[in-house]
This record gives sequence, C-alpha cells and structure tokens, in this order.
Amino acid sequence: MKLPFRITSYRSGTELIRDARKTWKKHNIQEIENRLQEVSQALNDPLLYQFLKWKYGPEYILERGGQTYASAIFKASQGQMDNLESVLNSDLDIRVPAEDELISQDASYRALLEKIGRPPAEEPTYSMVDIDVEGGLQMSSELGTVFRAVDTCESLAWELLWSWDDNLIADETQFDRLLTHLPLRRKLHEEIDNPLINGRGRSAAIGISTLVAFPIDDQIFLWLKKGSSQGISLHSSLLRAIPAGLFQPDTEDVEQEFSVRHNFYRVYLEEVFGRREDGVPANSQSFYDDPALDYLRKLLESGEASLKFTGIAMNLLNLRPEICTLLYIKTPDWYKFHSESPEESLRFNFKDESTNIFEELDALDSFVGMIPFQDSDETLFASGKLTPSRLTPPGAAAFWMGVDALRTILG
Repeated sequence: MKLPFRITSYRSGTELIRDARKTWKKHNIQEIENRLQEVSQALNDPLLYQFLKWKYGPEYILERGGQTYASAIFKASQGQMDNLESVLNSDLDIRVPAEDELISQDASYRALLEKIGRPPAEEPTYSMVDIDVEGGLQMSSELGTVFRAVDTCESLAWELLWSWDDNLIADETQFDRLLTHLPLRRKLHEEIDNPLINGRGRSAAIGISTLVAFPIDDQIFLWLKKGSSQGISLHSSLLRAIPAGLFQPDTEDVEQEFSVRHNFYRVYLEEVFGRREDGVPANSQSFYDDPALDYLRKLLESGEASLKFTGIAMNLLNLRPEICTLLYIKTPDWYKFHSESPEESLRFNFKDESTNIFEELDALDSFVGMIPFQDSDETLFASGKLTPSRLTPPGAAAFWMGVDALRTILG
C-alpha cells in the first residue's frame, strides 16, 4: 500500500540507502543469498540466547522448559486481559520524529533486501515510545514508517547476527568483547536508558501476534505458522503465531485505527482468509462487513469466543515490541464451518499433527501446523518443536503467554 498520509521526508534515510546500495553493487545475488543463509545460522547457537539474557538481564527474559528465548515479556494481569485497549495510551503522538532524534541508523540491510528482490514497502506504522510497567502495563506510541524501522531496528538484528557468524566469541566470558563489534546497539544503549521499555532513538514499529486456540471434538488445538522466506526479518521463515502482522494504519484516519481489536480484525482476515485490499481502502472499517469477520464477531458477542490481551513482548534481536493476544474459540462449529465452506475456507496449506510437519520445516515454503494443547510444558516440549531456534521471538512470546492465559481460563 502507498502511504495514505504525508510523512516527514526521510532525507538521511535516502542518503544512507544510496551509500548502502553501492556496498552491495559489487556482489552478485547468489553470493548475498549464501551469506544471508550463513548469518541466519547464528539463530541455532544456544550461546546467542545466553548473550541476550546477559545483556538484557533475567527479570523479563522469556524462559521455558530450560530454554532461553530472544524475547523479553511483560505479562498482562488477569484483570487487564479482558480489556484489549488498556495496553494503549490513548494519547497517540501523530508527529513523526525528526531525523536527528534517531540515534542508530544503517541502511545496509535494507539495501541487501532490495538487492535480492525483497524490498520492504514504505508503509506507515505505529511505533513504541515507551512502556509503563509500574502503573499498569501500557504503551505510549507515535507514528513511524517501515523504512525507519528497518534502518533503526532490523539493522540491530543484522549487525548482531552478522558479527556472531564471524565467530568472535567462544564462550560467555567474551560477551563484553562482542559488544565492541556492535556499534549500532552499543550507541543506542549509551544514549537510551533501558531500551526494553524506552523506544526513543529508534522507530520501534509495533507488531501484533495472536495465538488461536479452538476445539475439534474433545481436543483443543493451537496454531503455529511457518513464516515466509520473503519477510524482512532475518527470522521471518521460522514458526510464529497466526495471525500476526504490523500494528499500523491503512488510511488517513490514524487515530480511529489506533486500536488492538481493529488491527486484530484486519490481520485475522489477511492471514487466515487471504483478504487483501489493493490501494488505500475506502474507509478504515471497509472490511467490517466481510462474512468471515462477521461470523467471528457474532461468536465474540455471544460468548462462544473470546479475545484476550496477554502481554507485550520485546524482540531482543531487533528491539521491536509486539502486542500479544489469545483468540479462544469455544465452539467446534467455527473450525467445522471454515473447513467445509468453499467461500469462507481457511487460506493456508494446513497440516495436522500426524504429518510430522515440523521435521519437514526447511523443505516447506508455508504451512500452518496444529498442535494439541497440553496442561504441562513438559508434554508440549516433548516433540522438540518449540525451541528458540524454531520460533520467532515474538512468536514464542505470543505462544507461551497465550498458553498461560488459556490454562487460566480452563482452570
């Protein structure tokens, strides 16, 4: 989609991308693809997650079953779970920050994506300003753009994984040494106090991820989706919750669209049913009369489904936040209807537990896997699907906070 409203000119970004393109010009696409694959292998190293825990402290780090994930989590209280919009400070700052307010910028990763035919679209975003974790879990936000998010956040992940692949450290005693090779991250930490809750100095585009839980006969199932290798993040092809996407406006009505429920509805239709509008929508609620959404909204209104806010996650690779929610469908009619209706069928390549899909992870382009809900973490971990190297950081956070919320609901 094109920008539906005027964004402050990204002059520094234009200069950055011009120089970065020159860097990649002398390399052919296959060389870059090979290097990208090598860099992504850093996600398989358990020491990487220990480094992130060392750097960002153990207080909020996501750990489960003895595994450390590249995510910090701020869980919603039980009283806040039913109030989706309570996570947002309603005073949205519609001013896009000036260039000199962005601390660590580098466009080499954006230029790399362009070079291999995966250019990010220049779209508006809602971006985190800060998270209040003392007076109730609430996030303040401002406007931003995808380009700024790539240059100030995804570049942090690129820098870290690129340096990690160079085998700069052998064990935990050398973590300090690694920081000397991370100038973007080091500069951000020098000027911003606690980037886990302070989003200034970067354009920390907010995401939204939902764990879906639904019954078939007497068993509740959960969804995980294998991401596309065409995404902008280095971990895009790993497993994640579905639906998931950017928390962003589609129209000029940026204050009307600043809503968790509204963005969930949009991403739900896009990811689960493949609904996408070309160009700028006629109005911010143009998709509200979609039959698939209408069916879900009726279930929510009748109590046959519930949508809960489970918490905020901070991806420690790129320092971007994610609003996490749980969609719990109580009636088996929902899955039955969408499995049998040709008009409102689920859009994705669906695989169930019996096909051993997670062993075929690298061979498959895209699928949605169905995982039986379990009362214990030990049983969920038994299959080996839920390791940090297989889940995106926000996907892991949405999954585990969703599982905890569901266990509370079911008693």
